[in-house]
Amino acid sequence: MVVRGLLDDANKAPLCETAQAQFDAFYRNSKRQSERDDQAFLLSLNRLQPNWSIYDYQDFPSVKWQRLNLEKFKKDNPEAYQQQLSELESILQR
Repeated sequence: MVVRGLLDDANKAPLCETAQAQFDAFYRNSKRQSERDDQAFLLSLNRLQPNWSIYDYQDFPSVKWQRLNLEKFKKDNPEAYQQQLSELESILQR
């Protein structure tokens, strides 16, 4: 019977290896996408144009404070703000 053949010891290892390989590939792709989302969100927040479609953190107190601090920093010292933003962009977009 075909079903029994799939469950024989000789077929268990390749099935497990295939399933593990598929899981590993899915995990790596998910992790890469998550990292890209994290980077995109951080850049959008630091550019003072948050992309809330990536993460809906607009009501988090820490994010509100971060935005206020960044706005103040940009207003009070625009050259330093731009320099640090450029450095962050170069680090995250590698």
